[in-house]
Amino acid sequence: MSSGSTMTFSPRVEPLPPWAENKTGWLYDYTHTYSGSFYLSGVCYLLASASLFFVPLAERQRSRA
Repeated sequence: MSSGSTMTFSPRVEPLPPWAENKTGWLYDYTHTYSGSFYLSGVCYLLASASLFFVPLAERQRSRA
């Protein structure tokens, strides 16, 4: 099995960035539920994934300059 399919199909927990770890504890203290922390980690993961779509645009821009 290739490493790409292993990464796709294996359940993994991605660590939160250091600035988000402090915010998740604060969100739990404020709301008394973990749903806010869950959504924050999901948004961080989606933003990091979406930022990869801009890499080809940046490379194309760099090659023109």
